Formats: sequence, structure tokens, C-alpha cells
Amino acid sequence: MINPAMSMQILYMAPAAPDRGGAFSAQPGHVGDGILGQVPFNDLSSEMLASMGKHAALNARIVAAQHPSTPASVLLTLSKDAELEVRARVAGNPNSSEAVLKNLYAEGSTEIDRVLAANRNLPSEIAMALYHRNRSYEDYGMNFMIPTRLAKNPSASIELLKQLSRHVDNTVRQIAIQKLSERMV
Repeated sequence: MINPAMSMQILYMAPAAPDRGGAFSAQPGHVGDGILGQVPFNDLSSEMLASMGKHAALNARIVAAQHPSTPASVLLTLSKDAELEVRARVAGNPNSSEAVLKNLYAEGSTEIDRVLAANRNLPSEIAMALYHRNRSYEDYGMNFMIPTRLAKNPSASIELLKQLSRHVDNTVRQIAIQKLSERMV
């Protein structure tokens, strides 16, 4: 995740002037050719993010996929990106729609599941489905990152927390029990 407090070099180039055939400029530093230089993460406009979401440069699409101001239509497009890293960033974006999150869940990628489990806006039915899909790994002593993230997720339902409170991993159980007790107050 990019630290929003930092100013960063955006690896992004806007289309060049029409007299260049609409190609993308490859001359770094020539602002007239549409290249962005140092831009604070929080200052990226939705128009810039929409353009970055369509860009060929992976870094530009990653920034757009994770930025909290990226328009929903751009997140939908990026959720179908060929690069897993881009799709995973969309899975973690709190502005991703329920439909986008459902499609990403349907992909069945463990990497995407890990990110989905921490998304504060994850619908409860997807959270429960993630838990059940990943229960099969418990018998093999696999990594408990997904159930741990589900237990820490503020949007986890009471029912999910109850199930996690009976998890085979002590840490997952403790987190779930703590979250249940906080909600009972």
C-alpha cells in the first residue's frame, strides 16, 4: 500500500499531442507532453485516476486500483485486469462495489482472498464464504492469515465471529472472542 502522506513519482504518462499520433510520450520530465512528476497521493483527481486505470504501465494501474478516490467504473475495469497484483489492490479498495468483490471472490485466488478478508466493506456473505472456503486448509496446518484478517475485520458478522471463536488456531480464537466481547458491551 502506498503511504498517502508521501509525495511520490507517478509512473504515468498522458497521451501526447495529436500531432504525435496520440502515442504516449516516453520523454520523462517534459510536462508539455503530459507527464506527471511529483504528485501527492491525496491530490490525484478522479480524472487522473481514471486515465491511470487505463494505462499500459502496471505501476499506474496499481496506484489507481488502490486509491480511495478511484471511480467505481474504473475499479470495475481494473478488477478484470490481467495482472493479479492489480486485481488484489482492487479487492482491498474500500470503494469497490459488492459486485466487484463477489467477482474477485469467485476467482478463487488465495492472494485475493487474503486481501478481501481485510476489506472493511466486505459483505457478510462473502466473508462467511471466505471462511468456509479456507477451512479446508486447517487440517494441514496452513497459514491462518485469512481467518485472522476476518476476525480483525470490523465488518465481520456476529455469526462469523462465533465460528471463528471455535477456530483451531489459538490466535484466531482470541481475536474473535475479543471482538465478540467488544460488541456485547
